[in-house]
Order: sequence, then C-alpha cells, then structure tokens
Amino acid sequence: MIGKVLLIDSEAESRDLVTIYLTREGFLVVTHGEGTTALDIFDKIRPDLVILEVNLSGLDGYEVCRRLRYNTQVPIIFLSHRSDLTDIVLGLGLGANDYVAKPFNPVELAARVRAQLLRYKTLCEQSVTKPSILRFNDLEIDINARELKQNNSRIDLSAKEFDLLAELASCPNKVFTIEELFEKIWGYDNDADCRTVTVHLGKLRKKIEQDPSSPHYIVNVRGVGYKLKTN
Repeated sequence: MIGKVLLIDSEAESRDLVTIYLTREGFLVVTHGEGTTALDIFDKIRPDLVILEVNLSGLDGYEVCRRLRYNTQVPIIFLSHRSDLTDIVLGLGLGANDYVAKPFNPVELAARVRAQLLRYKTLCEQSVTKPSILRFNDLEIDINARELKQNNSRIDLSAKEFDLLAELASCPNKVFTIEELFEKIWGYDNDADCRTVTVHLGKLRKKIEQDPSSPHYIVNVRGVGYKLKTN
C-alpha cells in the first residue's frame, strides 16, 4: 500500500471506478457517500489524501473542504460534474489542491493522486528539518517554546501576535496578503474580520520596532500586504 485515500462521492458508479483503478495502483481506498458524517470518517481513518465530490447530501463538498482545511493539510482533489470555471476557482480557493471534472480518465486521476501525495510527502519532510529557532538580526523566535527574544531579552506577546510573527517568519521577505494572514491565524469561522490583522500587527510593531512609525522588520507593501524584512 502506497497511501490511504478517502473517496467521498454520492455516485456509486463513480466510487466503484475510482476504487478499482486506485486499488490497482496500490492505494487503500475507503469510500463514503455523503457529506454530513464525512468529517467523522476522516478523523477515524486519517487518510493521506481526500477525493471529494461537490454534490453531496448534508454538507456539500465545498463545505467539507473548508472544514477539513481548518485541521489538516492533506491533499484534497475535487472530482465533480460541476466543472464551470467559477466552481473550479471556488474549490481551489477553499484549499483544494486539484480539481478534476467528470467524466474523467481514471488513469489520469491516479497520476494526479500520485503527484499530490509526492508533493505532500516532500513538504512534510521539509517541515521536519525546518529549524525551530529562527534568528533575524537581534530577534530570536523559538517556534516550539513560542517565545520571542530581542537582544536576549524576552518580549511578551499575545497568542495571536506570536502566531502572526511566526507566520511572517516562516517565509521571510515574502509578502503575505492581509486576507491570507487572517485565514491562517483566525480562520473563516471567526467573528472578527481582516482589520484585526492590522490591529495586531500594529501592537506587534510597538513591541519589536525601535520606531513603529518607520518599521524595520514588519513592513507594509502598499496595496499588497505585509512581510518580515530581514535585510
């Protein structure tokens, strides 16, 4: 077995076809036919990849994808009759890794499954080797201990302030949009809105910047978002 796949599809014929081809490729396939209990099935079997139809009873596939993305980064592939560009854009925007329209070529689907699993495995291996302590000039961020030091002195941060700093520090000099930061730190189900990102970054600046009005570390890229500047 080279991977465990959870297939959530209301069509028995589609489930059978996918199962046959992926099983031939060495995958263990677990099937499920509706959306309401899909999350429970996921938690029970902990698959390596999810194939998801949009048209499901109870929760539709979009909602299942959205909820899965709160707790896992396993690859998600939509396999659906809904193949308009708006459907594809929505599915990918909710966090899916790929979108395959029905009718589909099962050989191509199997190849896409293998590609997504390989990419996910590579990302997991990279995260394991990523250092837990990040240093940028006079800043020292201990990801595991959730501590920040500046010039060897500890700086107290709220949970969200640390989460924001850690997210920016995960890809220094990369520009994160406000919406991207809000989704990653607060999630879509939170009652707050994207303005809270700006508020928390302002508080963070006051704690680590010598001159918050002219920041050295947390820099605003006008019209785009924020980045942690390291040079």
